[in-house]
Amino acid sequence: DLGLLFPYYAPISNLAENIVTSKNLIQPMSTINVQPAVDYATTYATNRNTPTYYSFSNGDCTNFVSQILEASGVAQVVYDSVHSGWWHKRVPGFLGIGWTHTHSRSWTIADTFARYMGITYSTKNHPSFSSNIQRGDFIAADFTSDGNWDHSGFVTDRALSSYEHNGSPSYYDYKVAQHTSDYHAWTSSNTNGWENTSDGRTYARIRR
Repeated sequence: DLGLLFPYYAPISNLAENIVTSKNLIQPMSTINVQPAVDYATTYATNRNTPTYYSFSNGDCTNFVSQILEASGVAQVVYDSVHSGWWHKRVPGFLGIGWTHTHSRSWTIADTFARYMGITYSTKNHPSFSSNIQRGDFIAADFTSDGNWDHSGFVTDRALSSYEHNGSPSYYDYKVAQHTSDYHAWTSSNTNGWENTSDGRTYARIRR
């Protein structure tokens, strides 16, 4: 928890991430079944899976990527504390009406999810980022490079060659499924804004 109070590039944060990931609480990336993850992301990017999961009206991005990760075959790591593990619980509501949802912080918060799962590559260079991701990757963005991951998404496809898109430096186009701004779209489209570097953002690849 102390490590989360500091930017992800601080030594104490790196130590905290190494301690968490070294415990092997989450199955290694090689065990992820990419096709079911892509199928889930494609189905629910613009059609939220409720009431199976809670739907946040603002800031649902990490809740969605956690659902995708679970759909890929990765088992939850369940604790009683919201500060431990990676989990979502759903129980019947009062008098059996509706549902009550609870989550770990790592299930719903972009910064905690990225640190818990492990950041395996980061850069401020978008073309470089695009060349280091692939179909089935979980990705994150720190919009102001202040040391806190602000947003997360899932890559469902990536082009084989790099091209210039809309006047930007050449990059490998990639398709992102995400929530908050709910879409499933290529970065080169007007819908997807992952290539926007005007805010000085940092990009990350998670888990792999």
